[in-house]
Amino acid sequence: MKKILVLLFLPVMLVTSCVDTLDDYNISQKSAPSGSVPPSMLVSSAIRNFADQLTSPSVNSNNFRLYVQQWATTTYTEEPRYNLTARTIPQAWWATFYRDVLSDLREAKRLITADLLAVPAVKTNQLAQIAIMEAYTWHVLVSTFGDVPYTQALDYTNSLPVYDDAQTIYYDQLTKLDAAIASLITTSGGIVAANDLLYAGSVTQWKKFANSLKLKMAMMIADSDPAKSKTLAEQAIAAGVFTANTDNARINGYTTSTPNNNPVSANTISPFTTRQDFVVGRTIVNKTAGLADPRRSAWFTNVAGAYVGGNTGFANTFASTSKPSSAITIATAETLILDYPEVEFLLAEAAARGYTVVGTAETHYNAGITASMTYWGIPTGTLGVQTGSVFGVKTGGTGYTVGDVLTVTGGVGTAATKLTVATVSAATAATPGAVLTFTVTTAGSYTAVPTPASTTSPGNGVVTVTGGTGTGATFNAVYEGGIVNYLANPDVAYTTASSYETTLSPGNTQAGTVTKVSIAGNFRKVIGEQKYLALNNRGFDAWTEWRRLDAPKLYPVQGGTAPAGLIIPNRLIYPVSEQTQNGTAWAAAAAKYGGATDTTAPKLFWDKL
Repeated sequence: MKKILVLLFLPVMLVTSCVDTLDDYNISQKSAPSGSVPPSMLVSSAIRNFADQLTSPSVNSNNFRLYVQQWATTTYTEEPRYNLTARTIPQAWWATFYRDVLSDLREAKRLITADLLAVPAVKTNQLAQIAIMEAYTWHVLVSTFGDVPYTQALDYTNSLPVYDDAQTIYYDQLTKLDAAIASLITTSGGIVAANDLLYAGSVTQWKKFANSLKLKMAMMIADSDPAKSKTLAEQAIAAGVFTANTDNARINGYTTSTPNNNPVSANTISPFTTRQDFVVGRTIVNKTAGLADPRRSAWFTNVAGAYVGGNTGFANTFASTSKPSSAITIATAETLILDYPEVEFLLAEAAARGYTVVGTAETHYNAGITASMTYWGIPTGTLGVQTGSVFGVKTGGTGYTVGDVLTVTGGVGTAATKLTVATVSAATAATPGAVLTFTVTTAGSYTAVPTPASTTSPGNGVVTVTGGTGTGATFNAVYEGGIVNYLANPDVAYTTASSYETTLSPGNTQAGTVTKVSIAGNFRKVIGEQKYLALNNRGFDAWTEWRRLDAPKLYPVQGGTAPAGLIIPNRLIYPVSEQTQNGTAWAAAAAKYGGATDTTAPKLFWDKL
């Protein structure tokens, strides 16, 4: 459907990635006569394109995972070094949201409005659902570029649209979002269930989604307009935001066949690609190691029993570096555009800022962590007694059987820990019985993963195991623990939190320098640190929150062959084609962001710190 719709609806105003003349901007409002394509299919196409663009890791269009160092590359170095002109990256981002999202939504709105036979309540809901997605799309565009064409956008009679002020656009969309929320009728239907990729026809869920989006947008302006932010956030909270992972705005209908596979799989695994371009970044690997984060096994593959992050901005060896896990790269993995953990962190921040919120900043902070862990399959557990996993056996370790009781010593523990083997490996007949998972039966002094850092795998502590029927083994990662243990970790706890910062070492050394820094007492840093982790694999949102909260501390690519003076972008530059084809309007907009050079350094209107 996605490919067909792009052919049916010609590129609209502002899409400069595939035009030869200014006439190619034009799209007639009569291009799709009423009844030729159901408007609900246009909405479906727009949502799919929106989610795919936010999720794709393609170096041609979405490099935000690289900017926030969740991922690194094996070959490409220009993209993680923030080069925006070697490829048409801004152009691809711009084109998708104008042409493939806003254009389809506009046409759907035209068809629905013109339908004199539609049930009035259903029509009202459909128009509101479109307005909600429009608000989210403008949020993305404004939060990426700053000023963009708005009042004259998508007008086939105007080939040279002016750029509007970013804050004005944002506030106008907040007003329109309010109107959409107020108009939703939860006792009636909306977009046809089969074409509602987010909520299968549930207007009640759309209302929760809209309120959660309003909260997100309200908190974006918390530093630039605190009073307005407070008013809008409190309204959204009172009206009802996400309260569980089942509320998540997601697309989960991807298949194992192209073009309906998850966009991450299209860039990472066969049969969709034979390239081996991406590994995980050592910044996030080192953070999760220092914090003994049990989501590591859900997020990263291991290399010889260790999690090894790549050096973002430099070439890395695919075979010897951890990759995004199969849970992330599988073709059928769902995509998230707004989720419950994010909402809980927004509530935590609102409470910390003194907004009226039921609960404290700490309770919502803990709820955000818990929701993220639950989403990724981490057990709740009880303090000191958890289910753990071994990511490989460093030496020995064959011949164990299920039920063996093992004694663990070493690491950070001062007393022995008893483990009961839960599963063993049967990979080969010659060496069966390497321990894979276990249950901690007597926790000893361990309350989390042993975290002594080695030079090659920080946080994957080496511990010695005795007992059982197998040969002696030394494990290099053991006992990840569960949610309760993680929350009890002083480096995680709201009042005593720490950050594990990684300097991108000059000279491209693999390990980098990891420094533990106390962030206790600074709600922006405390919340920002854990929100960064919860937004793993959501690069754009992680980048946006890093800019807004100034957390976590990220160091730009430096040293070695990297150009001097690089900075992590605060915005994307405008598409180069805008300079050549809409030059007057472009020049007026670019003057706000570095003048004729149109740079990535200037901060956007909401980024005040």
